[in-house]
Amino acid sequence: MDNKICLALGFFDSVHIGHRKIIASLKDISLKAKATPCAMTFKNNIYGIVKSGSKLIYTFEEREKIFDRLGIKPIAFEFTSEFCNTDRESFLEMLVGEYDIQAFVCGRDFTFGKNRAGNAEYLREYSKKKNILAIIEDDVCISGDRISTTLIKQYLSNGKNLENANKLLGEDYSVSGTVIGGMGRGKSLGFPTANVSIPHEKFLIGEGVYSTDTIVDGIVYKSITNIGPKPTFSEETSTIETYLIGYNGNLYGKEITLVFRRFMRDIIRFSDKNKLINQLEEDKKTRCSE
Repeated sequence: MDNKICLALGFFDSVHIGHRKIIASLKDISLKAKATPCAMTFKNNIYGIVKSGSKLIYTFEEREKIFDRLGIKPIAFEFTSEFCNTDRESFLEMLVGEYDIQAFVCGRDFTFGKNRAGNAEYLREYSKKKNILAIIEDDVCISGDRISTTLIKQYLSNGKNLENANKLLGEDYSVSGTVIGGMGRGKSLGFPTANVSIPHEKFLIGEGVYSTDTIVDGIVYKSITNIGPKPTFSEETSTIETYLIGYNGNLYGKEITLVFRRFMRDIIRFSDKNKLINQLEEDKKTRCSE
């Protein structure tokens, strides 16, 4: 990247409204500086190194799309043990040596460098020496709670709290994945579904039936998405299946995106398939009316 940039520092793993406050500040200062607004992020799951077992609300590929919609460019690093052990000054020296940085923007809780020795105040002092503007944004709180990825995950874990999660994310939670073959049971019921395979590192919303939009080749279809088992057929394996209203065509192998609008109902065990079909008809009627 040859031109001047302003750089937002962080992981931006969920691009929530606190992150978006930083991004808004970034875009404002970039406009004044006639520089390209860029945001730091990581290509891989840093939680695999610093917090075993934790997953990402948005994968790197999903974040790339969000950044593009927000009008900023990602500067992505691979988070490795070596990167984790880079001291705070060397980290900043690497950035200013690689890019023509006009300003840094970060949240007040931003830490960096080995053992998290670097913080917002250290960044401010360093930037002053380098004649680089440093903008430190305060946390965003709602009802006394600081907006964080951890809080959003708590909401997503119970799909009935989807509305709260979406409010904190700043847009509706979404899942992108590849359509794979399934049992074909939905088709036999008159409701053909697309089975979606998602990356292992993706944090998935809790089990339930959801009002969704499904994006296929840039076209948005109203849809109903089931996440979880199929107890009516004694299938306990959790899957992601979406029924696209009005779609005709072969979805196998396609990359699609599910946008979660609303929790509709819990997954129910029906005594026979006709009762399930009746419920699916009601679900479809409800989704079409929204």
